[in-house]
Amino acid sequence: MSSRSTPRPAGVCGEVKVDELTDFSRLSRWSFEKNSSSELRSPRFKFAGPLDCRLVLHSRGSNYSSLYLEVLYTDVVKKGSYLAFFSFTLENSDNSKSLRRDCISRFTAKKPSQGISKFARPFALTNPDFGFIFDNSVKIIVDLRVLSEDWSIMGDNSCGKCSWTLKNISLFTDMLSSYQLISPAFETGDCIFRIIVRRTKDDSGDCLGLFLDSTETDISKDFYSNCWILFKLSVVNQTSASQNVYLDFYGRFGGVNKSGDYTEMGQSKCIDWLKFIGSGFLVDDCAKFVLLIQVIEERFSQSLPLHSRTEYSDQRLWEIKKFGSLKDTLKKRKVSGLSIKSMRFDIAEQAFRLVIYPRGNLFDPSSGYTSGDTITLSAKVLLLKETFLEGNAEVEKVGFPVDMDGVLRALDGTISAYLLRDLPVAENLGDGVPFEFECKLALVNQNCFRRTMWKTFVFREDTPKIHSEDFKGASNWLNKESGFLVGGSIALLCQIRSCPPVDFPQLTAAPGSKKIVGVFYKAGEYAEMNPNFVDCVERGLGLRDWLESQGHQYIVTDDKDGPDCELEKHIPDLHVLITTPFHPAYVTEERIKRAKNLRLLLTAGSVSDHIDLNAAAAAGLTVAEVTGSNVVSVAEDEVMRILILVRNFSPGYHQVTLGEWNVAAIAYNAYDLEAKTLGTVGVGWWAVTPKIEAFQLGMFDKERIAKCKKGVLIVNNASGAIMDTQAVVDGCSSGQIGGYSGDVWYPQPAPKDHPWRYMPNHTMTPHISGATIDAQLRYAAGTKDMLDRYFKGEEFPPQNYIVKEGELASQYR
Repeated sequence: MSSRSTPRPAGVCGEVKVDELTDFSRLSRWSFEKNSSSELRSPRFKFAGPLDCRLVLHSRGSNYSSLYLEVLYTDVVKKGSYLAFFSFTLENSDNSKSLRRDCISRFTAKKPSQGISKFARPFALTNPDFGFIFDNSVKIIVDLRVLSEDWSIMGDNSCGKCSWTLKNISLFTDMLSSYQLISPAFETGDCIFRIIVRRTKDDSGDCLGLFLDSTETDISKDFYSNCWILFKLSVVNQTSASQNVYLDFYGRFGGVNKSGDYTEMGQSKCIDWLKFIGSGFLVDDCAKFVLLIQVIEERFSQSLPLHSRTEYSDQRLWEIKKFGSLKDTLKKRKVSGLSIKSMRFDIAEQAFRLVIYPRGNLFDPSSGYTSGDTITLSAKVLLLKETFLEGNAEVEKVGFPVDMDGVLRALDGTISAYLLRDLPVAENLGDGVPFEFECKLALVNQNCFRRTMWKTFVFREDTPKIHSEDFKGASNWLNKESGFLVGGSIALLCQIRSCPPVDFPQLTAAPGSKKIVGVFYKAGEYAEMNPNFVDCVERGLGLRDWLESQGHQYIVTDDKDGPDCELEKHIPDLHVLITTPFHPAYVTEERIKRAKNLRLLLTAGSVSDHIDLNAAAAAGLTVAEVTGSNVVSVAEDEVMRILILVRNFSPGYHQVTLGEWNVAAIAYNAYDLEAKTLGTVGVGWWAVTPKIEAFQLGMFDKERIAKCKKGVLIVNNASGAIMDTQAVVDGCSSGQIGGYSGDVWYPQPAPKDHPWRYMPNHTMTPHISGATIDAQLRYAAGTKDMLDRYFKGEEFPPQNYIVKEGELASQYR
């Protein structure tokens, strides 16, 4: 009888070779013949303990292929939970072009498959020209490391202790700066939690951080997750318990951040890294973390009957159970100053919470305010819906509509109105400036304006507020027939005039003042790191103090796109618009037509292709830039990129970050720049004509790149649009382009799925070549100089003009 092999399941192809490095690490090699199927599966191989796994390669059309590691559960383990690091490497015949993707994920019964959703382009796996197919096979290496852990939970749903022991943590310490270790998920109160361990390395030190996180979605719940928690996270010293490092935290967690509650809380610098690995915290490759957690048991409900609820009123009950035991815990842990906040509730699109401070004798059992160790708080909220208009608006549109009868009934039939001086106006005006106003307050009769009740006062410098004691004769104003209360609304009117008239030098614009708007990017925390970082919203080129001292209005924003953006609000009345090439505000013909006061467009830097120059010229505007301000910066960047490519620097750098050492893989393709041929393509901005500009778009297409010498190195700091995007990707993948570098993209900002981000042999950066601190200071000074000349009616340096008084400069004609 002849033997016959067992047929493989459909879709399984190739073979897997496994090197068992340790009990918890594998190095697996999956090889399979070139295949255009949409889904391929590897044979099974061991994962950890009784578990098997397999690789799944799934192609999603022509866009990308996804690679997953799929755990196959057996009868032995029905509900496993395993944290694993895995690194996928798609081998290339040119080792420096091999594609690597890393990930740390927790495999559970509901998430047995984890991986990289955009692993590689499908055509790269079927076309031998890309180098991923050799010997007619595709080879994928999987570096797999599984965390050996013990996890235990003691206590009930409101008070417990979680112990998490990591037994082979050394397999993960070299990657903790980039990835975090995540414990199994557990339920406490109304939330799902997990402990997170991560490593923080920065200028201030190297530390291990601990966090409690509530964003776990693997455990399904039928209600919104929200609860208040007091917890202590500890790093256990296994040689001396007295040396344990712990921190107390408290707060309200929410499964999503829409409620404004925490989704993660902890300390990023809980313990110094060297202390963690060398002082009893890490013993026999084992670390231990302990979480003590207490949740307030609460019931938060709406206590108004349905027929009594309105859009502007609400009443809530908040019950807190085991309040005495919570106070005892706080006292035991010496936690002071703590406040407990309720769940958020909304009234008229405003957010509210109840807050209680669990201290003082009020909450002792003998006080009577607790019942069976439960305390109950009640809150009734009534809101005024108000409208406030300035100027000569019609009376019926001015007022404070009151939509709640409860508020009206709370008034006793009289009404007082106050005008409160909110700021020290007299100090703003300076000594010796007259300060006296005549003020009129009115309770408006909305049916008959002639019956409106007026009160007149004089507001002097020493008067903090003026008010009417009451409106005599209006005692019947609550009567809906009186005309003072219409549709549940009352209206107050205020008129103010100075007597004698007062000049407000700091409150009104000076004659000839201009409204200047600058559009820059936000720098956030980086704005404080360098006082010379001026090309950002926070610094606004350093122009604010100078402009405002000249009596001008200066507005800066980063919100520049869309019909409702901040820039659009200022288009109708701005006089000067300042933009930069790095965060361009596109000045279109339509915007120019609506900018009735616009006279000057300034580019803080060089290149103004975000401005419709023909429309600007037709409108008689002046357009100028700080020509030459970033020439040195861009030229130095260009030289740097050339050297990076010639010396094969990028693969060498990535070797080091991956912990590898292979000189040959870098040196075989590294050269000196001396005696090499360099070419510059382009005519420069000064000589661009519409015909040349049209030619330059997509100038480097597939055919032109094919004419270059194989392995050509391309540096592009001109414009992303001059390169055919896909032709560059294909050239880098096939080796026709040996390296591509630049800081300009098309479009900008580049979307996350831009193919240049993921192609081999590139050293791309965001648009930064001309944004050095030195360049920023140059074009900030140049912008200030041109503004100063503009205010004085003087000419700009000739080379700065692009459009002068409606006429294109000669170099652009």
